Amino acid sequence: MKNRQKWSIAMSAVMLIAMIFATGCSKVEKAIQEAEQGTTTITKGNGEEIKLSSKADIPDLFPSDVPIPDEIQVTSSIGGKDSVTLTIETKMPYDDVVKLYYDYTKRAGYSEVHKLEDKDFINYSSKKGMERFVFTLQLDLEDKKIVTGALVYSNKPETEQ
Repeated sequence: MKNRQKWSIAMSAVMLIAMIFATGCSKVEKAIQEAEQGTTTITKGNGEEIKLSSKADIPDLFPSDVPIPDEIQVTSSIGGKDSVTLTIETKMPYDDVVKLYYDYTKRAGYSEVHKLEDKDFINYSSKKGMERFVFTLQLDLEDKKIVTGALVYSNKPETEQ
């Protein structure tokens, strides 16, 4: 199985787990079917709405100053009242994509919380006051041409980092 496919499966699993916690198991199958067709909104027991999209939609909460150049495609998103996750894919060089988001965090005033890095993978977490910005990127190890990843923004994290 290609690493790109593994990454897609992993991101789908993360989205599925998020939906299970948000809605309970009984609504998950319907939500997955609707999200695969475009966009669906699910409502948690406390009334909070979570929007799942398999489109290139970028939820309003996601900061407009986060760079998403034309070479980077948004492949899906999860948006709630306090956080947004975008999955991305690009043929830009891996090092250029890492630099793009690392430079963004510095320019925007975020400070590093956590960094896990290998030659073709990075998970970088940063904070600015109550805001959090995390990027996770991986180079497809088979073709070395495609970078996949996730950009996560939260303006009110549930736990302090």
